[in-house]
Amino acid sequence: MQTRHGLGMAFLPLIALSLASVSHAGDQSEPCPRPPHLSPFGQDAPAGAREVPFCDYVGLVESGAVKQVSPRIVAQQKAAARMTDAGNRRFINAYLAQHPELTQLRALMRTRPQPGPTVQPNGDGNWRVTLPDGREVVALGRRALLQNVADAIRLGTDRERQLGMYTGLYDELPAGVTDPAVNGGVILPTPDSLADASIAQIQTALHDMAGLSPLVQAQQPIGPAITFLGCDLEVGASALSGDNRYDDQDGPQGKFFRVHDGFGIFASFNFPNKPYLTCVRDQAVRGSCTAFAVTSATEMGIARATGTAVNLSEQDIWEHYNLALWGGNVVYYGETGTAKTIVSGIVASGYGIPYEKKWDYNPSLSRQTLKNGFYEHSCELPYPGSEPCSNTTPQAPFVCGLDPQTGNLYCSLEDAGIPGSAHTITAGSDFWMESNRFLSTDLIRLHLALNHGVAIGFNTTPAFYQLAFRKLQGGVYVDNNYGGYMALDANDLKGPSEGHEIHVVGFVSNEDLQLAIPGAPLAPSVGYFIIKNSWGPAWGDAGYAYLPWDYVMGRAYEAVYVTGVQ
Repeated sequence: MQTRHGLGMAFLPLIALSLASVSHAGDQSEPCPRPPHLSPFGQDAPAGAREVPFCDYVGLVESGAVKQVSPRIVAQQKAAARMTDAGNRRFINAYLAQHPELTQLRALMRTRPQPGPTVQPNGDGNWRVTLPDGREVVALGRRALLQNVADAIRLGTDRERQLGMYTGLYDELPAGVTDPAVNGGVILPTPDSLADASIAQIQTALHDMAGLSPLVQAQQPIGPAITFLGCDLEVGASALSGDNRYDDQDGPQGKFFRVHDGFGIFASFNFPNKPYLTCVRDQAVRGSCTAFAVTSATEMGIARATGTAVNLSEQDIWEHYNLALWGGNVVYYGETGTAKTIVSGIVASGYGIPYEKKWDYNPSLSRQTLKNGFYEHSCELPYPGSEPCSNTTPQAPFVCGLDPQTGNLYCSLEDAGIPGSAHTITAGSDFWMESNRFLSTDLIRLHLALNHGVAIGFNTTPAFYQLAFRKLQGGVYVDNNYGGYMALDANDLKGPSEGHEIHVVGFVSNEDLQLAIPGAPLAPSVGYFIIKNSWGPAWGDAGYAYLPWDYVMGRAYEAVYVTGVQ
């Protein structure tokens, strides 16, 4: 397998190979037709590119098996992305002009990143953030916010989709929950009776249903018993799991942080999904949080369904999404995305998600973003030479063909071809509606009660980054405020913000929290959502944190559920 793939052009001379290195592959006695849409790559091939005869290369392009890469194509992609951003911005502004009552959405759209000592632009539209312990993570730029908010506005005005949401949830309710004699007198309309209902009537029914979440949870069957054997022993874990060089773990030093704080919710409260959570992963310095959140939610569902903890490949999911193997547009440079698109792609395609060990996650610890938005050093050692890689967002391998008639070199990205597992997602969708943030937040709790995996996208605040186990103070590591509890501070909510995606694993009400942990800080209202992050176990409470209900309601811009996991 060819593995050391980069973007070998004038702007990346360090990884360029001589054109002669692929010339022998282009020698053919008969000329091939040259489709007009072929776009020359440049004078030098990417390091490690698979070399094929030109006629074979043309066949790959014509069949759709590969995705062309060239300066012209990448420039067109960037221009199209900017146009999409502008269109989403106009759409959101027009919607807000029609709905002055949506003050939370208006406030969210006003928050922006603010460059400073700990927050710097990453060069690809995202932001590089330095945590209190000195580690760096990448947060999403404004593109993720614009796309997800626009999608959530459309969902909030789509009567048919909301009726479909209600129908799907109604059909999953445990027996007896719809009985007013059991549920405290709540009369839930049948889906058929809402066939001609307005959006307001459907949302009222959804609100009443979400209010039954505690009863729904109480009647859910208990899943199979599962014994945690360690991150290295999860099925599909990397052969070098926990190595500092690569994979989705946090390195040997991370084991120290896997002990949860005794004053935290995780150690002291037995929420239903707790036995089925796989190890906390680490996305490192890539903007791949969306893939990590969906993967974690899927792994949890597999553990609940089978009693087995698995480690799936975020790398392969991220490649499929950004290489547009499930449809849409290829993303060559700039890491962003929506969880809903990943989930719908997996559901529609029947994609079997590979194990981590089949394609280890590349943290790209040495990667740099050039001024023109291109990457370099994504595939530097110690990322192993046996793994597919390239200096692109999908990190898919390159294939190139040289036209012997013109001397032009053409290159494309091709699927790495990693064999999948039997694990997949058979159902899931988004459910965040900007027209009703309270209801959307309430529905997170209902989906959790139904044992669905839930991922949310949200705009962070400065306090979110402060949830680190330790912080650097005067060049020395000292204990940080611990426990993982996120405070709700009005000034913090007005601060600079960036985008992120996380896995929501549970909910605890203030009443239950008081009983379980006397003296624990209570949320301003309702309770806390328990979230699993992808910044390693050295963040928060061994990788987890507790976000107040009001924080999620005010900061979220996407919510997606997965179910039917197998």
